Amino acid sequence: MALDKKKRKRDATRDGDDDRGPNLNGVTGKKQRLYTQEDAVFAKIYQDLAHEVGDVRLDAAKTLLDKLSSESAPDAEVFAKVLKRLIRGLCSSRKAARSGFFVALTEYFRLKNLQLPGESSTNKVEYIIQQYVDEGTTVEGGASSQEKRDHAIGRMLAYQAMIESRFVFEAQDSERLWKVTLQRIFSQAKNTRWLREEYCSVINNCIPELAREGRIADFINDILAAMMEQHMEHTPEGIALWLTAQNSGSNLSYPEGVWRKRDPLNKHERANVIRIMKSGAGNELKVEEGTPKSHSKGNQTRLGFAWNVLIGTVLSRTDQGMGQAGSKPEKNFKALWKELIDDFLFAENASAERKSLGLQLLSSTITTCPAWAISSILSRNIMRCIVNHRSDSQRLLHAAAKTPLDKIKNRVLSQPETSGPLLNALFFSTQTVNLDGLTKTKTIGDVLQEVDAQFLPEILDHIENLVVEHSGRHQELSDPDTNRRGFADMLLALVRGRSINLDEEWPRHLYEMLLKLSYFDQVTSPRVPISKTVRDIFRSRLLSCINHMVSSGAMASRICFDVISCLKQTRDNEDYTALLQADASIELSLNRAIETVDTMNQQVSSNEAASSQSPILNAFACLYTMTILRVYNEEPDAVSMLEEIDTAYRAVGESKGSVDEAFDLLVEVLLGMVSKQSALSRKLAEQAFAVIAPQLTHSALESMFDILAQKENVAGQNALFDADDGGHDAVDGLSGSDVEEVNEEQLIDDNGESESEDEDSSEEENMASDVSGENDEEEMQRLDASLGEILKTGRSGADEEEEATDDESMDDEQMMALEPYLTKIFQERKKASSKKKDNKDAKDMMINFKNRILDLLTIYAKQQYSRPLTLELILPLLRLISSSLSKQLSDKAGNLLGQYFELCGKKKEGYPKVEEPEDVWAQLETVLGEVSRNNSKAYQNMCSRSSLFLVKVLVYTGDDDPKGQKAQQTLVRGQDMFSGLQKQWMLNPKLEIHINLFQNWIGWCNDMRKAR
Repeated sequence: MALDKKKRKRDATRDGDDDRGPNLNGVTGKKQRLYTQEDAVFAKIYQDLAHEVGDVRLDAAKTLLDKLSSESAPDAEVFAKVLKRLIRGLCSSRKAARSGFFVALTEYFRLKNLQLPGESSTNKVEYIIQQYVDEGTTVEGGASSQEKRDHAIGRMLAYQAMIESRFVFEAQDSERLWKVTLQRIFSQAKNTRWLREEYCSVINNCIPELAREGRIADFINDILAAMMEQHMEHTPEGIALWLTAQNSGSNLSYPEGVWRKRDPLNKHERANVIRIMKSGAGNELKVEEGTPKSHSKGNQTRLGFAWNVLIGTVLSRTDQGMGQAGSKPEKNFKALWKELIDDFLFAENASAERKSLGLQLLSSTITTCPAWAISSILSRNIMRCIVNHRSDSQRLLHAAAKTPLDKIKNRVLSQPETSGPLLNALFFSTQTVNLDGLTKTKTIGDVLQEVDAQFLPEILDHIENLVVEHSGRHQELSDPDTNRRGFADMLLALVRGRSINLDEEWPRHLYEMLLKLSYFDQVTSPRVPISKTVRDIFRSRLLSCINHMVSSGAMASRICFDVISCLKQTRDNEDYTALLQADASIELSLNRAIETVDTMNQQVSSNEAASSQSPILNAFACLYTMTILRVYNEEPDAVSMLEEIDTAYRAVGESKGSVDEAFDLLVEVLLGMVSKQSALSRKLAEQAFAVIAPQLTHSALESMFDILAQKENVAGQNALFDADDGGHDAVDGLSGSDVEEVNEEQLIDDNGESESEDEDSSEEENMASDVSGENDEEEMQRLDASLGEILKTGRSGADEEEEATDDESMDDEQMMALEPYLTKIFQERKKASSKKKDNKDAKDMMINFKNRILDLLTIYAKQQYSRPLTLELILPLLRLISSSLSKQLSDKAGNLLGQYFELCGKKKEGYPKVEEPEDVWAQLETVLGEVSRNNSKAYQNMCSRSSLFLVKVLVYTGDDDPKGQKAQQTLVRGQDMFSGLQKQWMLNPKLEIHINLFQNWIGWCNDMRKAR
């Protein structure tokens, strides 16, 4: 405890706490100096120079310089006192003292009016070094090891401040003073080995600046001479200083007998250089007599500057020799990197400290290295180390291993032309494409998302080469199918993570690449063929990419035209053969469809098609394209679907009606497609519907509402379909689930809800089933009674049957006489059973058909929620919620309305701006009038939300300001309507309306009132 108190007292004296003020306790020493206001100012400055906040330190340094400026006219004693105090502050480890005092001392040496007691014009620097720096950084006898360490660091920082301030170089006798300074610095570097790297780094940093000023002969030659005097040429720092001096110019006086041809990078010196870099010092340095040998304590955690100088010089020289004919200088770099970095710093049995140094070197090298060196730098050993440490958060270098990956990403973003070599090296060295998953980063993903679009075609070419040419150097990649699947997912992530601009080159490049990998084989097949499973994945990703581009707002027809153009171009390329083995009829259908799309493209490009017809062409282009691709997928009903689309397109083209009639006809075609059994047909219809949704007409919506209004039984089915021609087909097509399974990624809305067509078990359905079951039971009892009467074995005659004897049995003639009656009864029973099945099938068919109509309306509502026409969805959906026997169907309709209301309510501009407010008032009146149709909580809650929504539409339509006069009139009229309904509810006890309807209205009115 006493030792700690002594140490704190010593630290306080060293930091200058003794300057804070006079002795306030009245205890007199030998002689007390008067503590002035000026001393208090300086004490505050010194205190702030050690502050932990950087801005405070800088302000303190500026204040100190102002005190020492010519305007303040300080004398030599003030300069001397400040210099002593600044040097003493460099020796302090308190807070941020070294940082603050170093900045202040550097600026101190730059003062033009600097003067010291007893100085001479030719002895200024040497005097300062001997009397102030040396004495101020020399510890007293009996000092602790920490104090000795602090003072050694302070001395090094003092020399650094003198050089960085250029105080040494601007003196009158600068050459002599520079030599003296170098002798002292190299002497300290030799005797204090743990500070050698810092001392030599100071000298190394000033060489390029001296070279730019043309002072090679005057100063740089002195560096090599001073280094040789201390026998430091065969150290990592000595090699770095030699190479930096060598890079600065050719007019150097190199010491003889150090390196062959005076070059450490001579091929005959490589083994010696590697040994020196590995050991840290090739020869044991001689130290002065009486000076204890100083060793570094602890493990090295920071990479020395010598490594960066060595690797940077080798890269620079190799890059310069790349253009020389017949030379392969890159081999020298690869050999040096493998032996010194790959097999030493990143060796499998290397310590964590050594690998940490390697990660630091990799981070600095990968940022500036030439493109040709990337494959050597990102070697397998290095990437294995990174992957191992990033895959386990408990690893010591888990965080450090992320730095090189961040540098790689930054390199690609700043120099996109290096993206190809970097991605290629990463995939090859890790032997997998799942680098992001293994390292728990987004390196590859961020590179693909953030790199400039003009460089994406080059990246796609590299990915295609890795997928196709899974041979040569790439054949060592593990599990080609897994890696190819990873590339397919990567391409889909690329599309989903970027904004789509069809004027850029990369989307068409992507189509062409995916089409080749999905449907074609190269004449020169790769050594590792692409399996059918992988091709199926690429086909799925192609469809998903197209769907995402369409749903993201890109022009659907242009995407489809580009896809078909790439398909046609690849099919005509002699280097590729189609995988589809089709007969003549299928080829004819495909060729006709492709030519039709090509004709559409020409019409749109040449503006032959009217603007009003463009949405129709867009829809059919989408239908044709997706169906053609599914024909190439060899899906069973794709060919027949292609023929039906072709027939519908020609029917629309031949119709002489208006554009609205053409739209209505197209909608009828799409409704016919969703009524079919095929999941393919349904998805194609949804994709085409999304294209024409902005131009949908009132009559087209009415045709969909008519379907929702039909009953969910045989009568509803017969009202929609011709019982003789299409009724049974429709039932077969819509009962149960679809035959084909559809990948979720093929949905046009990636964020939409998945469809559920399971059998519902709601109370309404159970009630309907009970009624139907009771009717069937009554029918069966009637038939059983008839049969019992004929056979005398009815239920009423059960007792008589027990008493009957064998003599009373019927003979053959009697049995033959009963045969016509029995036949008729069994026919009736069969007919009743068939009727029951028909009722169930009709119910399932109508529920599933309505589900698919709701899917189309969901697409429309999400796209066109701010369009006034969308308001027409409210009443049909409310009536469906009220009347449907399927709870699942009612919930789906309610969710659709809820999504619609939320989309409009996100911002005021989202509410439709209606031109005829009276139509909305009439709709609101109808909603309030039909509240009592169904007393279920879900229905009445949705009626409440719908009525409030309609009032909001009227408020924001009548006046942009909800506090305006028109808005107030709207609220008054709405209040009258709700009040009238409340009066009816109060006077008529049989009127089943939940009180929440009125409470919600009052609550919203209260919110509007508070907003005023």
